[in-house]
Order: sequence, then C-alpha cells, then structure tokens
Amino acid sequence: MVKKATQTEEVVAEVVTEESKGLAKVISESAADACSAASNVLPEAGKLVRKVVYKGFYYATYGVVYSSMVVGSLIPSHSAVGEGLHDGAAAARKDFASRGETVTEAAATPSAAAA
Repeated sequence: MVKKATQTEEVVAEVVTEESKGLAKVISESAADACSAASNVLPEAGKLVRKVVYKGFYYATYGVVYSSMVVGSLIPSHSAVGEGLHDGAAAARKDFASRGETVTEAAATPSAAAA
C-alpha cells in the first residue's frame, strides 16, 4: 500500500506541474496578445484625436471667416465705415508682415544689455 500512495503522489505532482506550466504559457501568451492589442489601439486613438482637432478648427475658422465676409458684404464700401474697415485691414496686414522682419533685425543686432 505504501507503494500505491507514492505513485499517487507522483502522479498528482506531475499533473500539478504540467498544469502550472500550461497556466504560465497561457498567461504569457495573453500578455503578448494584450501588448499587441494596445499597440494597435494607440495609433487609432491618435488618428481619432487628430480628426477631432482638425474638424474643430476647420469649422471654427469657417464660421469666423464666413461671418466676417457676410458682415463685410453688408457694409457699403464707399462710406466712412467701409473705408475705415478697408484701411484698418490693410494696416493690420502690413504690421503682421513686418513683424517677421522686426524679429529678424532684433536677433541680428547686439542687445543693449551686452553693450
């Protein structure tokens, strides 16, 4: 009888060892699958965020520009209001274009603090 008990213990030990090896294999495969799935989700999430940001700015810009053009078309161009808007817009474009030149000139000249 002692011999049977030893054989049973050995069989049980072998079964437990085989099951734990199988469990470890399943866990490692599941972890690999999870990593693979996560790496596929991140680019898709980035694409979604980019699409939402693009559409948000697109429609905001469209609304501002279209509304401005509608209001501008309602104002007679040969009136004080129309001429003021025209001259103000021209001055703003000129100042915006010259700001790049001012930054370049400031970077090229030594600062007063260094003198």
